[in-house]
Amino acid sequence: MTNTITTKFTDEYKQQAPQYSELLFDIATKCKPKTTLRVSKAKEVTESYFKHTGEAMDAESLEILADMILMDELLDTHPDKMTRKEYPIMSDSQQEERYSGEVDFEWASNVGTNHVDYTISTRDNLRKRRIFVGSK
Repeated sequence: MTNTITTKFTDEYKQQAPQYSELLFDIATKCKPKTTLRVSKAKEVTESYFKHTGEAMDAESLEILADMILMDELLDTHPDKMTRKEYPIMSDSQQEERYSGEVDFEWASNVGTNHVDYTISTRDNLRKRRIFVGSK
């Protein structure tokens, strides 16, 4: 990452904050700097913004900066990531994939450890089974 990016905000600071954040994110994705440098750049931009405006950056800009800092963790697509790392962070796509295989707790509470559903069968229960398990 370069040291020449300006962190001075003008009167149009509300439009500049997302632009600076996206610029830093783009540079970070291309250059792949160390995490400490990404943290220092994000801190520099947020402190400069606060010094100029007296208020915190908007949520969108802060989220972009957070994604830039956590880039290594979010780009790790290894399928065994959750067991390899002590505190893994899932990306949005990994979170969607994980939740797609989960079933409703109310429905799962009636299924034994032997995978037998002990609910009294009615049309409604069969419909739920088809929805959650995908069986016919």
